[in-house]
Amino acid sequence: MGRRPSRGGFLAAAGTIAVLTLLARLVGFGRWFAFSHSVGATCVGSIYQSVNAVPNVLFDIAAGGVLAAVVVPLVAGALSRGDRAHADLTASALLTWAVVVLVPLGVLVALAARPVATSLLGTGCRGEVDLGAELLRVFAVQIPLYGVAIVLAGVLQSHRRFVGAALAPLLSSLVVIAAYLAYRELVPDPAAPVDGVPGSATLVLGVGTTLGVVALALPLVAPVRRAGIRLRPRLRFPDGVARRVRALAVAGLLAVAGQQLATLVVIRLANDRGGSGTLNVYTYAQAVTLLPYAVLAVPLATAAFPSLAGAHAVGEGDGSRVGGPASAASGGQPAGHAVEGGIASETLRRAWLATVVVSLFGVAALVAVAVPVGAFFGALDAGSRSDASAETLSAMGDAVTAFAPSVLALGVIGLLTRASYVGGRAVLAGGLAALGWLATLVVPLLVLDPEGAGGPATLRALSAGSSVGLALGAVLLVALVARSWGWPALRL
Repeated sequence: MGRRPSRGGFLAAAGTIAVLTLLARLVGFGRWFAFSHSVGATCVGSIYQSVNAVPNVLFDIAAGGVLAAVVVPLVAGALSRGDRAHADLTASALLTWAVVVLVPLGVLVALAARPVATSLLGTGCRGEVDLGAELLRVFAVQIPLYGVAIVLAGVLQSHRRFVGAALAPLLSSLVVIAAYLAYRELVPDPAAPVDGVPGSATLVLGVGTTLGVVALALPLVAPVRRAGIRLRPRLRFPDGVARRVRALAVAGLLAVAGQQLATLVVIRLANDRGGSGTLNVYTYAQAVTLLPYAVLAVPLATAAFPSLAGAHAVGEGDGSRVGGPASAASGGQPAGHAVEGGIASETLRRAWLATVVVSLFGVAALVAVAVPVGAFFGALDAGSRSDASAETLSAMGDAVTAFAPSVLALGVIGLLTRASYVGGRAVLAGGLAALGWLATLVVPLLVLDPEGAGGPATLRALSAGSSVGLALGAVLLVALVARSWGWPALRL
């Protein structure tokens, strides 16, 4: 018999994830302190941040959104029906396809490093394209590693083994922090021009960052083996699974493509309209904002996802209807009426209530600490001796305040897209999430001077645009889930 999620199990899982995520995120946040002190809002810092985003963006577009949408619903669903062999075969095929798709993509990025760097960089720093291309060739190795990490983490979450997946980011952050500190030891003046930074230092920066992604994937192998999960190379999915993979993949691809396209445009706008250092300060403000979201809201959505998927699968197996006859877990379109099934609806209601409450707390906390946190980064940052960077750093408090409402929006989007994957509207939910991410670009594109707006104005526009666009996506998803699950599932 399959496992039915219980209230106690959901709360215990969410609590475990929250504690481990808090630890991992605090260390991850410390990574930005280390970066600010060691590299900072400098020419090298802007180049590094710009090209380091490329592997993550391309991975997410090629496979990340697909895998995030597919792994837990399919593997957890099979486990809830008591079919472990089916779950292992599905996981094996997903891992194999991830490697088959992402290894060639990594090679392609390495070969196209120079034109990619040219398209993203516009800071005006001499030698930026050469350094950007060199770093990107090293970073290209990250792309298949991200694929391995997300599949293994999803499989562990499906088996309700959350510890390994939650601790891997902590180990990754420690490795990257070590790389930043080693870079600072090799570069006495981080604000030096690009040609004044030793090649050995930028090599440490590139290789150390990539080793951080290795640390994201490699530690997951041991818990997978201990769980008795059998993963073997295979391209063929179990009967009936390929169709479900394709449909869920479309939903995941839509959501993440919108997000990553917005990311690329933000990188270009920060470099082109704001100048050197603007992207770094934007990243600091975003990292501060994501800390309460990741610690408070993500554990709830992570714990709820396998429970919702399992309840749906059990409903299919015993004849009761949890997600409707054409659910997102099977990749179909909505049935046209509200989702039934007490277990799934109650799980969603509890997660929804908790997400709203903790996210509002996160918004209030960010507004309260925005100014002192901005001042702290301004005093710490290695680029603060530059007048332009110092001016941009002075606007970080405003950026954090403008970013703050996005904590609630991100929490809502994260939970309700997952609910839609198992509740009947996967593809539409992915499209609405993508629309929200693309809408984050409206404000900066409307208000920023194409000839150059300066760092502070660019920073404020990008941050405010993020909150406005994500709020739109969240509202649309609330309406969608209320229709497919019924308003009682979103009762506060």
